[in-house]
Amino acid sequence: MKPFNWISIFLVLFLQQSCFCRKNISVICLVPYISSYSDSKFLISSVNMAVNDINQAKFVLPNYHLQMEFIDSKADGPFSTKKIIDSLLRPPRKVAVIGPLLSSATEYVAKLIKYWNLVEIGYASTSITLDDRLTYPYYFRTAVTEASFTAARIAFFRRYNWKKVGIVHSSSGAYPKLALLVQQEIERANINVAVVESIDEDATFAINSLKLKDVRIMLYFGSHKSARKLLCAAYHRNHYGPKFIWWFPGWFRSLWWISSYTKYNCTFDQMYEVIGNNSFYTNTPIYSTSGRVAISGKTGQQYFQEINKSFNYTFKSSGIADAVGTMYDAVWSLALGLNATQDHLRAQNSCISQFTYESNQIRSILVKELSNLSFYGVTVSFNFVMSF
Repeated sequence: MKPFNWISIFLVLFLQQSCFCRKNISVICLVPYISSYSDSKFLISSVNMAVNDINQAKFVLPNYHLQMEFIDSKADGPFSTKKIIDSLLRPPRKVAVIGPLLSSATEYVAKLIKYWNLVEIGYASTSITLDDRLTYPYYFRTAVTEASFTAARIAFFRRYNWKKVGIVHSSSGAYPKLALLVQQEIERANINVAVVESIDEDATFAINSLKLKDVRIMLYFGSHKSARKLLCAAYHRNHYGPKFIWWFPGWFRSLWWISSYTKYNCTFDQMYEVIGNNSFYTNTPIYSTSGRVAISGKTGQQYFQEINKSFNYTFKSSGIADAVGTMYDAVWSLALGLNATQDHLRAQNSCISQFTYESNQIRSILVKELSNLSFYGVTVSFNFVMSF
């Protein structure tokens, strides 16, 4: 009989103890403009509620305690990456990143964190650029991309028998690709996309094309600045009125046509006269009204009622605050992915607490589990296989 290998037994017992004692899991959460005066307070309240619900749930990460380190992203990509690096260089070790809010900042972060073997969960970034799995293989999101709203647009067109539309988009960034994807899907629905125009400095040519083809249903994809130029051109060319419809991205904030930073060749009142009461904005609901119970054990209505009670202030819809629901679901997405990862690791006598920035083993498992994740949240139903 061979003698006992006491060293091996000690190592097994040590690993079991380190993996099954309740330990902290630390995650970076990026929100913009952290202060009591900023709408980021709504996002922080939603994160805290999600973390509390997860830590109390017995079916998800039972041997772990999830905790967040909030970082003010300043809505800036380079600044966000600097603050993330600072965080990663100090304890405790982080296993993932949630956020930031803006797509432009998210692209910076997603390109950086892969070198630390981290995954990223987005809660508000809608750019289709982030759908590129070759460039962003470790990025997931609970936010709906602008292209995903096309089915709803088509249903709306059919409801009112609108058979001819036009698309105008900014010439930079991912907007040309987004416009092409939307055009293709609308045309597959046998709706005529009579005009597709880009705008840069001057929007007059785009408006002239719309007038020439008598296009009165117009979809716009781009920045606030280009959109204001478009409205001025429409005003001067008299391409507006009660029989015209404008569609804009849902992330456009209230009174977006008003700006003190740039001069335009029409007034803000004239811009509003163009869109008046005949403009639409595509956006996801803040919470689900279906009455279906989410993975957290509460419906969307219950979630929103609870989070409103937790505020010492009145909830006010904004480009930041409207992401409270997708933020809550982003935290749950990560927790569910980590829970499945832990189940996988347990079979290998390993655990999440052994994650290191130098090894991609745990990240690879987490990416696989997130890719296979399917659940109902407080906003919508999520299936990352379908979404990505």
